Amino acid sequence: MRLTFTIHLFISLLSVKLLAQDQLIKGNVLTQEDNQPLAGVNVVLKGSGKGVVTDANGHFSLTASPGYDTLLVTMLGRRPSAVAVGNRTTMTIYMVLATTFLDEAIVIGYGSQARRELTGSFSSITSQQFSDIPMLSPDQALQGRAAGVLVTQSSGTPATSLKVRIRGTNSLNANAEPLYVVDGMPVNTGDFSGFYLGGQSLNALSDLNPADIASIQILKDAAAAAIYGSRASNGVVLITTKRGKSGPATLDIKAYEGVQKVPKLLDMLTGPEQEVLLNEQRTNVGLPPIYPDPASATTTNWQREVFRTAPIREYTLSASGGNQQTRFFLSGTYFRQQGIVLGSDYRRGSVRLNLDHQFSPKLQFGTSLTLSRALNNRINGDNFINGVLGSALFLGSHVPVRNTNGSYALDPFGSVANPVAEGTETQFDSRTNRVVGTAFAEYRFSPALQWRTNIGVDNLVLKEDVFYPTTTLNGSRANGSGRSDYRQNFNWLLESTLTYSIVIRQRHSLTALVGAGWQTSAFETLTASATNFPGNSITRLTAGSVKTGASSDGATWALTSFFSRLQYAFREKLLISATLRADGSSRFNQDRQYGVFPVGSIGWVLYDGKGQPNALLSFLKVRASYGLTGNANMGTLTNQAPALGLFGVGRSYLQQTSLVPLQLANPTLSWEKTRELNLGVDLALIANRLSLSANYFIRRTNDLLQARQLPLTSGFSQINENIGSLQNRGVELEVSFVNRPQSQWQWQTSFNLSSISNTVTKLYGGTPFSVGYANWVQEGQPVGAFYGSQVARIFQTQAEIDALNQASQAIYGSTAFYQSANTRPGDIQFKDLNGDGRITSADQTVLGSAQPSFFGGLANKLTYRGLDISLFFQFTYGNDIYNYTRSVGESMGSQYGQWTSVRDRWTPERPSTSMPRAAQGNPNNNTRISDRFIEDGSFLRIKNLSVGYTLRMSQLRKARLRLYGTAQNLLTFTRYTGYDPEVNTLTDQSLVAGSDFFVIPQARTLLVGIQLGF
Repeated sequence: MRLTFTIHLFISLLSVKLLAQDQLIKGNVLTQEDNQPLAGVNVVLKGSGKGVVTDANGHFSLTASPGYDTLLVTMLGRRPSAVAVGNRTTMTIYMVLATTFLDEAIVIGYGSQARRELTGSFSSITSQQFSDIPMLSPDQALQGRAAGVLVTQSSGTPATSLKVRIRGTNSLNANAEPLYVVDGMPVNTGDFSGFYLGGQSLNALSDLNPADIASIQILKDAAAAAIYGSRASNGVVLITTKRGKSGPATLDIKAYEGVQKVPKLLDMLTGPEQEVLLNEQRTNVGLPPIYPDPASATTTNWQREVFRTAPIREYTLSASGGNQQTRFFLSGTYFRQQGIVLGSDYRRGSVRLNLDHQFSPKLQFGTSLTLSRALNNRINGDNFINGVLGSALFLGSHVPVRNTNGSYALDPFGSVANPVAEGTETQFDSRTNRVVGTAFAEYRFSPALQWRTNIGVDNLVLKEDVFYPTTTLNGSRANGSGRSDYRQNFNWLLESTLTYSIVIRQRHSLTALVGAGWQTSAFETLTASATNFPGNSITRLTAGSVKTGASSDGATWALTSFFSRLQYAFREKLLISATLRADGSSRFNQDRQYGVFPVGSIGWVLYDGKGQPNALLSFLKVRASYGLTGNANMGTLTNQAPALGLFGVGRSYLQQTSLVPLQLANPTLSWEKTRELNLGVDLALIANRLSLSANYFIRRTNDLLQARQLPLTSGFSQINENIGSLQNRGVELEVSFVNRPQSQWQWQTSFNLSSISNTVTKLYGGTPFSVGYANWVQEGQPVGAFYGSQVARIFQTQAEIDALNQASQAIYGSTAFYQSANTRPGDIQFKDLNGDGRITSADQTVLGSAQPSFFGGLANKLTYRGLDISLFFQFTYGNDIYNYTRSVGESMGSQYGQWTSVRDRWTPERPSTSMPRAAQGNPNNNTRISDRFIEDGSFLRIKNLSVGYTLRMSQLRKARLRLYGTAQNLLTFTRYTGYDPEVNTLTDQSLVAGSDFFVIPQARTLLVGIQLGF
């Protein structure tokens, strides 16, 4: 009996001990707002390292041990919670959305992180901020929305490129645009066209549909962007597209229709005034007049002939939904924008399918795929004398559109095209087919360890055909001229990452990531051209009897990468992050192929009032980072090896095939290197309703990739070298405020302001150089500086001129002149800055800069019940513009059309102190680059105004209906005399900034739209 009793007692005590040691807990996790199960939620026994992930139905089971009685429940996009176990063995846990900006999950590259934990500098843009705005490409969404990001939409032509600069210009000759990553795939950007149409270039991003975007994250400092290493020095733009959610399927229909008009026209002389001026400028230099009866001249308003009211429309149909295992998002969009200039038109159709499938609680698959096809009817545009707009301003108003026999009238001097003929007769079709897709697999070995592989493809095919009939200026010279180009760029990516996350003793949080990636891009082109066509109706090249050219070309580059990131937090107070990436590029020689880019950052949360929602101070964090990023993106589409010696083939020497050296090798060529220090503070007040983020940064770029000129006796004109350096220093401020969030009235405001100082700190030999029309690159000056002469006054008498000439001759001899032998009263006197008694190139100086002193944006949104009003301002201050268009319009020295401002020109009867005389041939060079044509480019623009009304659910049962109207580019307040102060003739060149040469302005757009959901 005693033995039996002892055995029973032992078993009982053992059972009690085991029961005390282990307790099986079961439960499910639901959404608080609609009681839907949540899959993929991390449920961890606090302090033990034990954890599981909820299955497709939100269920979990976990064995708890004594002393560990709290579950930590976390999921991206949901507010984390700590749940006490107590004596419960089953439980239901509800998770709420992360509604405060501090809880917002930020995509950081190969992962995500709560905003409160960030130690780098990020800016976020959501789809709600641009859903009512007519927009063709994703980069337009960045405009004025983020501190430190200056976006210039430098032309109103559909699908044209934008210039995006994150924290200033960081390179001179290498690509200065940011890296764009869409759902993990670095996509093709830039202009793939083989045709030069002035400064008007294609934008590869226009193939991507903004309506599919869920959010955009901008990685600005080294700590934020360094995970992308050698491509991060210009910043990184992460685009996340919309994905399906668990629950009933939804169907959304969105559509808008609108019209576009040019906001202003330039005032030009009438036909009689133009002929009077042409006669006067000839007689002023001793030539006979050519128009005997100017009063009988016709008047053609060429601007009204080429500008038009143009429609714009977009229709989008999307569906999304699924269950806890499979979720989908499917959308289709048709977009059409007719340009406000005759002959320009753009159409695009796109389809997107995003799928996510939870194969098991541990294994998940997903895809993102978009297909698009675009047709762009292009015209010769910006920076093009014989472009449609250029001809409209060049051609005098005394020339009619057509002759009496119905043919197009031509410039009497034979050098300017008829703009109506150029816009209506030229056939220029650009067709783009684009496939961008990614597929991923994700496996969770445990709640702490996760593996992910991502495969991406970006295939761009561009086919362009142009035909100039005999009715155009170009075609008339060759009896018809045609050319066809085929271009393809295939870009693929393979990446794998392993992520480990753990919380130790409720104090230490650690996340480690390691990964590797391989990317290759292959480009090829085929082109042919012909002239002498039998007529204008057959435009295929086979019809041209003279085949003027045929060629093919191609290039490939590859990148191999290894990267890692370590993130550590102590008590959610001390935040430390370190990133290391090594990239190997085929652009460089073998011993210089790899670059290593380390970055470290630290943050300290001084205050976090999670438990005090009504406190005045809600959150306060300071942070700092320092690190290195790189840039290797130098070269052209057909030359992706700037360090290698290259040879050309197919050249003819004595009718024999030959190899010709094209590029001199430089085995020491390597990466541009950007070192950046960033200091920041994040502050939240009034229960997180008022938030502020401020940053100060210094960014220095060394070893700039540039082409150094060589003596022609070397057999080469230049060699690529690492020479020169740049510095960008700036302050950024972002503020957002939500007023009365719980009332029927709601008011949301966001404001950003940036001031960035750009300086060229080193050039080869310290030698400055000119570039573009009026830009100047010099040590101690910003990129985009203007250089030229300064105007002193207008000569009123010949005696003034003679006195200056005599003083100059006393120093330099009898053949010398102060300014020119042909200077006469009414000409401009330029300043003798060095005081040597004559005007030379030594009297030129820096006249201004295209870089603004500060820039930013202000957005307001008011809602009252179903009514919403949104107002967005964009502004820049302190930047200058070289108005080359005005220098032509006020030249008074040739046959070109002139502005009405020349009515105030100098004459002996009406002496002027501001406008010089008319003189054929411009003998005094009054239109030389000078401060006469440097204008203040500051502006404040009402970029968008939107008013909408949403019908309430009770009125529509389960449907959602919103009607709205939007005005874009409604009003612009500026002192600039040209079409548009937001201008840059050559968008794709960093060194050329702030010049206006016949740039097509942005349109003012008015539209109405509907958003219907089921």
